[in-house]
Amino acid sequence: MKQNKGINIICCLFILVAVLDLISTLRLGELIALLEANPLYKFIGLTGICIINVLLVCIILWAYYKSTSVGLRYSIIASMVTITTVRFFVILANWQIGNSPPTLEQAQAITQEAKNYAIWLIALKTLFPYIISMVIFWLFRLDHDIHPKN
Repeated sequence: MKQNKGINIICCLFILVAVLDLISTLRLGELIALLEANPLYKFIGLTGICIINVLLVCIILWAYYKSTSVGLRYSIIASMVTITTVRFFVILANWQIGNSPPTLEQAQAITQEAKNYAIWLIALKTLFPYIISMVIFWLFRLDHDIHPKN
């Protein structure tokens, strides 16, 4: 099974990190409802987020296996690496909060805007390298679009 090693590896890492994210979130106990920064949480809860993650992996695998485009396959893997990296930073933040949890009053004082800002800071750490890698790949493809001879 030499084919599709990259996508299989990143999907396994994605699932592992998703489980670790869930564990680190559950560790916050009663503070989850006040501290969870994922904007989907207030609409679908942790169960809904888990379902979306499973569906995302299924859709990604289906799209990757069906694709014959190197560019699309690269973009899929780059996206999965980016999402997995963002999750890693979220896990670290959850773990730090869990080691020194705020009081109920402190947690209640955290606004949605503050949570959104924290998520954007984490996302920016990984989005810039993703954007740079996509531009590099696009420029590379301009000179390396190779077609087999008939």
